[in-house]
Amino acid sequence: MTRLTVPLFAAKRPLKKFTNYLPKHPYKILLPPVLKNNVQNVVLSDPQGKQCLGPMSELMQCWKNNDFAVDKCVKENNVLQDCMRKAAIEDQKIKEKIATGKEKVLGRYNNAAVNKMLRKFPQPPHSIKPK
Repeated sequence: MTRLTVPLFAAKRPLKKFTNYLPKHPYKILLPPVLKNNVQNVVLSDPQGKQCLGPMSELMQCWKNNDFAVDKCVKENNVLQDCMRKAAIEDQKIKEKIATGKEKVLGRYNNAAVNKMLRKFPQPPHSIKPK
């Protein structure tokens, strides 16, 4: 059996520390990681096109299968038109809710309600300084 004590302790200087675990690029804080006391006014996107994506793809598939003959895809076209009508009605209801200032629209609070809550509960001061 070989003895390991001779090669390990042959040098008279101490062993070097293992330094591969040290970060080479330290993280710089550009902005403090805290919330602001208000949110921006963001308009909800128009959901009308997303609701009728299925009927629209069925209509296009029908056109492709029938060499783009419109008269053979009347059923799919009617389904798409009904979907678009329903989506327009729902979109109008959403716009009315936003205009009247309802708290929740599409399961989300609107910006005015969020700003009102943030004014009641402001963020505490922080001690993190950006570099």
